[in-house]
Amino acid sequence: MVPPELQADSLLAALLDYWERQRGDCAMPRRKDIDPLDLPRPLLPFIEIVERGAEDRLRWRLVGTAIVDAMGKDTTGRYLDQALDGSYRQFIEHIHRTAMGAQRPVYAVCRLGAPGGSAVAARLLVAPLAVNGSDAAMTIGATRFAGGYRRVIAPPLSACDVEDERIEIL
Repeated sequence: MVPPELQADSLLAALLDYWERQRGDCAMPRRKDIDPLDLPRPLLPFIEIVERGAEDRLRWRLVGTAIVDAMGKDTTGRYLDQALDGSYRQFIEHIHRTAMGAQRPVYAVCRLGAPGGSAVAARLLVAPLAVNGSDAAMTIGATRFAGGYRRVIAPPLSACDVEDERIEIL
């Protein structure tokens, strides 16, 4: 069952629809079935592709410009544990590992509390990608921030704490 708030977000819903079309009759699409340029253009800034690499560490292969802006830096090619700290890192790693383990998309919502008391709501969709047959060792995801999230008006995401989190396997 797709949550109503996911259906109401046209960009996250578009990513889920694309993932479903690309997987066809398989449990999940293969990485080679995914071409970010086939996604709706407005979705591209919010896209990320993550792979499970050496020593089971997660690494960004692609990071969209909206995420780069929120992070305050481009983390493409970096391991999540190098770029994120604390509860935010744990939350993001948990979402990607859950999608890989369940071999199903994961929808997550949370509130990010920043130093100084400001907070912003975030919605994420992360879906697994097959590598080497049925091994889900990659994900494609998108992150949306309520009202936008620009580094110039808020601290970088790596400085935020996760509050009121919810993760749902679709």
